[in-house]
Parts: sequence; C-alpha cells; structure tokens
Amino acid sequence: MCRGPFARSKFEVPEPGTVTRLGTTPVRTRLVTIFYDCDHTARTQVLPALPDLLHIPGGDGTEGVDDIVRLLTRELAHPQFAGTAVLDNLVDIMLIQLLRAWLPGRPGDQRGTWLGMLTDPVVHQALQHLHADPAHPWTTAKLAATLAVSRATLARRFPAAIGQSPVAYLTQWRMDLAAARLRGGSGSVEAVAASVGYLSVPAFSRAFTRAYGQAPGRFRSATQPA
Repeated sequence: MCRGPFARSKFEVPEPGTVTRLGTTPVRTRLVTIFYDCDHTARTQVLPALPDLLHIPGGDGTEGVDDIVRLLTRELAHPQFAGTAVLDNLVDIMLIQLLRAWLPGRPGDQRGTWLGMLTDPVVHQALQHLHADPAHPWTTAKLAATLAVSRATLARRFPAAIGQSPVAYLTQWRMDLAAARLRGGSGSVEAVAASVGYLSVPAFSRAFTRAYGQAPGRFRSATQPA
C-alpha cells in the first residue's frame, strides 16, 4: 500500500514520453523506464531466456548502455520530428547494449537457452544457416556437412548449447515464422507452408496444430485484427 500526497499518481500509467514528478523538492534523480514488448506467440526469442531481474552495475562494459540512456533522455526532453521512429530504434539498441553488458560474465546462465549459441561458434553458425534458409530441407547431417564438422559433433554440441536438437529447433523456427506470416495475413496457407519448407499442406497443418493447438486457418482467423 502506498500512502502520501502522491500515492495516487504513483500508480497511474503515464502516456509514453511524458514526465512524472514525485514530490516538490528539486530534482535529484531521474529514472528512465522502457517497456519492451515482443511477439508472445513466438518461442524462438531472447526475452524468455532472461531472468526476471537483471542487475547491471556501472563500470567497464556499460559504456554503450550509458550512451543510449543519454540519447533516450535527450530525445524525451526535447521531442523533434520523427521522434517515435527514433525512440523505437533506441529501445531496440538499448536491449542489445544491456545484453552485451550482462552476458559476458554469465556463460552458465546462457546454456540450454537460445542465448547458448553465443557460447559455441559452431552452433552459432548452424543457427545462421537455419535462419537464413528455413525452407531448405535441412537434416543434422546436411547442416553438419555445411559447417564442415561431423554429424556426431553437431548432434552433441547443438542441444548442449540451446537445449534442442537441430531438427527440433528448425521445426520450432518454421512454425514461429508461419505464425507471424499467418497473423500478418499475407499469402495463402499453401504459400505460407511452402515458405517454411512444407510442400504438403496437410503435413504443415499437422505440424502447426501440434505447435499452436489449432489449424493454420483457424489461427489466422483468431489472430486477425477485429
């Protein structure tokens, strides 16, 4: 419970870019808050791999964070044209700078999550190939050959880094791409299926239903704006 002359205003959510003042004394501390949202239907993303609270103390490695905070505060204090575009991009860069400052000293926290690819260059390269061409008929053997490593090596290192086999990750990535394209309303179900490597619509529908609990057409109807 909050008591005091500003109890009510403390819990009101201001409009983006507005300034909230607590009390009447001269300003001694300025807080910049950022709300970062993401596609909640996608399983292949960074935010779920992070703990609920990250503490990044000032010091070496945080210069990038400091720079972005200064740019954000300047943009909020002195709005100009195209301010929304600038702020949106600065928030994206802020997330990257926070991760750059937080991750190097915590390799153990990354293992078994999508961020685990940062600890293994072979897995990192494998993911780059899967992301660049998800429709390609990848197998663990084909991916290993592309990377010039043995199938056994990739089959061992890939799940050790991110907690999934290459084929399981590829299927999840394909379904996330398909969900985004279906929700965006671009192209038929057949076109979406082909774009993520499925020549058979029934096979795509079965895979999508396993991943999202409903058929592609029903998912598209349920996620379209009213």
